[in-house]
Amino acid sequence: EHDVAAVPILVALKDAAIVSKVEAEIAKQLAADLGTSPTATESFKRNGYAVVASSLEEAIKVCDLIAPEHLEIHTHDASEIQSRFNHYGALFI
Repeated sequence: EHDVAAVPILVALKDAAIVSKVEAEIAKQLAADLGTSPTATESFKRNGYAVVASSLEEAIKVCDLIAPEHLEIHTHDASEIQSRFNHYGALFI
């Protein structure tokens, strides 16, 4: 992250275990001596959170409600479902 006011959010689909894995990887990367680590760490402390959606439809609704500046879709069918998301600044697949 480049700003302590950034809001890093994970919307996971059905699998709460992925949240723990992502948190562990974030901690590992933030512990590295990166120039952005202090800012990213503060951003995660202040504003970071995760949502576990029970269905793809719920995940899409959550993302549209959040309306993120940057939306990344990490699914096996990302290209097929991208048109179902409506509210974001930039989309990354």
